[in-house]
Amino acid sequence: MKKTINKITSFALAFAMMLTLMPSMVFAANVSAASDNMTRQKISETSDHVITFTPTTTDGGDVVITFDSDFDTSSGASGDGTFDTGAGTLTITGGVTSGVAVTATVTGIGNPATPGNRVISIATGADTGEITVPIITDDQIQVTARVDQTLFFDVRDGTTGTADDNAVGFGTLDSGTVRYATDDGLGTTTEGASSELEAGTNASGGYIIDVTGETLVAMDGSGNDIDGLFTPTPTPAVGTEAFGISVAQTQASTDTVPGSSDGLVAADYSAQYHLPDSTATDVLVTNTGPAANEIYDINYVANISSLTPAGNYSTVLTYTMTANF
Repeated sequence: MKKTINKITSFALAFAMMLTLMPSMVFAANVSAASDNMTRQKISETSDHVITFTPTTTDGGDVVITFDSDFDTSSGASGDGTFDTGAGTLTITGGVTSGVAVTATVTGIGNPATPGNRVISIATGADTGEITVPIITDDQIQVTARVDQTLFFDVRDGTTGTADDNAVGFGTLDSGTVRYATDDGLGTTTEGASSELEAGTNASGGYIIDVTGETLVAMDGSGNDIDGLFTPTPTPAVGTEAFGISVAQTQASTDTVPGSSDGLVAADYSAQYHLPDSTATDVLVTNTGPAANEIYDINYVANISSLTPAGNYSTVLTYTMTANF
């Protein structure tokens, strides 16, 4: 019994001496909240990395972030600290504080050429950690859409947005006064619009509106006509033959999107009366960009002299719109 006790005592003393002689072992703690926000994860693409982690232990040593060897760090790579392109490591000096997040940005890293998960290692001296990132065959989806060409054009009598017969008239002309057409065909001595044009398009180059036609011609086939205002005139003189139109924009583009524009009335027809020659086409309005729902009022004026032959007179004016897509 005494021998057994002596053996146990000897073993205990030997074990205690061994523990005294062995160096103390310290295990590194893991970092927390470790992530890598990459700009691209497709194979062989160049990506930037924003690496974030929170250390567990305060340590005054360097932070070393090591990229998997499959990443291409040989050219163009740089970071917030010192980047070793050969080793694929980013070293940040200054130490870390427990619980205080660390963020490091690395740019210009080439992704591996084959798909699969890769590991980025973190070492702070006291702590270690790993971040696994995916490398995939493709990280993008192409999204397509189509926008059709749009165009709206309306020619109508009246100025209320509706048309009944697309006709206007002066009534009976009198050499003693200037008359203006109305959409009821009776005419008036008060200047005012009796028809309108409405135009809109998404054409990047805008549109133009043309007019063709001739002056008022006798309907009896005699060949008599009323002189057209082939020279722009603000107000025709009383007692002289005249027929012409003027144009004014009454509603600009209702689209406020940048890039839309307003139409410009041709100078010959703006605040003065004019008529295209029977063999010509005149541009009434020009717009150099897309526009929506622009409205232009048209005034018609007529005069006769005391020698103008009696009879019924008429003409047809044709308005066309051309978009520049």
